[in-house]
Amino acid sequence: SFLLRIPLVDVLYLKAKDSTTRMVAHPPLAAEDFAVRSYATSAAFNRSNALDYTLYAAASAEFDRRWRLNKEELDACLKAFQEMVASTKIKCSPDKFSGNGGLYSKKAYWRDNGYGYQCH
Repeated sequence: SFLLRIPLVDVLYLKAKDSTTRMVAHPPLAAEDFAVRSYATSAAFNRSNALDYTLYAAASAEFDRRWRLNKEELDACLKAFQEMVASTKIKCSPDKFSGNGGLYSKKAYWRDNGYGYQCH
């Protein structure tokens, strides 16, 4: 939002699917089979993922640089955005409109589809 100079409301979201309620636990690497542990710690794995690591490092460094340059404004934007997400989650949650056959709100969200700003 900050870089594109668009309103925070244009990047506001609700989770359509929440995997935290039915998430299948993934074992830690130490609990994986020997073949998986061996490959995950190998030079071949690191080589095949080198571009991903490079991209991640560059993006992370650029993000940190831009945040430092605009820290006060970005901190305020982040706080406002987090408050908007929390408020929207309360006002537009499926539970709020559960008595309407799964229809969240005629002016907001239904299943995975959003079609209005009225909930925020």
